[in-house]
Amino acid sequence: MIAAVRDPEKMDQEAAKLGIDPKDYQAMKLECASLQSVKDFVQDLKKVLPRGRGLDRLVCNAAVYLPTDPKPRFTDDGYEMSFGVNHLSHF
Repeated sequence: MIAAVRDPEKMDQEAAKLGIDPKDYQAMKLECASLQSVKDFVQDLKKVLPRGRGLDRLVCNAAVYLPTDPKPRFTDDGYEMSFGVNHLSHF
């Protein structure tokens, strides 16, 4: 299993707390608020997957919801945060 996370070290720490064997997953960095991070993740993923093998499953669980935030937030690429993280980063 590959876990795309903002902080792979933190993922490893939490997995250890839960007793998840490090051989059962690989934490890889992905920041959905940066399309460059998404591109970098894809390149890194291609290096990890066996040649000619695609994904068996994909679970997209990134979400930003800030309806009461008085000041709009934007991704590294200038998109409104909700739109950039919730929609654009998955493509």
